[in-house]
Amino acid sequence: GLSAIVAQALGREPLPFLSDPGLAIPALAITTIWWSLGLPMMLFLAGLQQIPADMYEAAALDRAGRWTTLRRITLPALRRTVLLVVMLQTAAQL
Repeated sequence: GLSAIVAQALGREPLPFLSDPGLAIPALAITTIWWSLGLPMMLFLAGLQQIPADMYEAAALDRAGRWTTLRRITLPALRRTVLLVVMLQTAAQL
């Protein structure tokens, strides 16, 4: 694999990620986290892009701080996206 090629290029022995009992669980955990974050991040990005910029401009004119903007505009607008991500991730873990 790629890790073996990189290790050999650096003059080192490749790490036995899946055959070493101390490395197998962390390697699987990191891999699982890595492949399961892509879809939720795309959904959140799409949700954030759907929030009208006018709402943030109005909050800036009202001198709303970042916390107030997050709590009063961003999170309520992302409510359906959060629900969708929670449902999809729950179903994926069963």
